[in-house]
Amino acid sequence: MSLWFSALTVMAMDIRHILYGPALRYRIKQKLSEKKTVIWAFGLTDEVFAAATAKLIKNQRSWSENWMVAIATCSWLSWVLGTVAGAILGNGYLSSYPAIEAAMIFMLPALFLSFLLASFKRQNTYCVTAALLGALMGITFFSIPIAILAGIMSGCLAALLQTKNA
Repeated sequence: MSLWFSALTVMAMDIRHILYGPALRYRIKQKLSEKKTVIWAFGLTDEVFAAATAKLIKNQRSWSENWMVAIATCSWLSWVLGTVAGAILGNGYLSSYPAIEAAMIFMLPALFLSFLLASFKRQNTYCVTAALLGALMGITFFSIPIAILAGIMSGCLAALLQTKNA
């Protein structure tokens, strides 16, 4: 795979971070504090976005910026502390503990699978199905990078079409 294609794939996968803020803002009915928004926007990761979206849906678009600042800060701190722990312990330290090493290898795919399964609510079924079909077609006929791009594009297109029809 070429360097340019790799770069385009990474950019396509990471473009979602640009869309998280506007997607949340669309669902929030309260006025936002500029200072707090800067803090929680800095910590707006996949997990924080998923938690915030679930909270907004559960609370009928009710929003707590203090909660959002707290969850974004906790997420950021856990990332930093995890990075420090990985730098200290990651250089073969876990080879003495194979069960922990196996669990660590399993956790990230399990996390993303849980996000995927949580998204299978009625309003998201078309988008998730389109993304999975696009990815399946891409990997069947081309390669993994094409599958990633096809899945992203198919899911986005389905979301646009679903929004237009709603």
